[in-house]
Amino acid sequence: MFTLLLGQLGKDFDSPAFRVLTTGFTIVVLLQWLYLMARLIPLAITGRLFLEDADDRDRAPAERKPHKLRSREDVSHASSTSQA
Repeated sequence: MFTLLLGQLGKDFDSPAFRVLTTGFTIVVLLQWLYLMARLIPLAITGRLFLEDADDRDRAPAERKPHKLRSREDVSHASSTSQA
């Protein structure tokens, strides 16, 4: 949003300084999106993004259980047994 504001100021004031700032902020935002995508896509493909144990987040790193991947059948089985 700040980048859009700088772009509009550069257009309104016809200022090269605002155009340079807009370009810099645009590159920073683009790099942030690329970093997030590079981190999230592998986690989404393996399923770790969606099946991570929520209980481990509150524990100290030394107390956390080792992560094991669960299959979709395990997850659907657990949800169907909890409803019964």
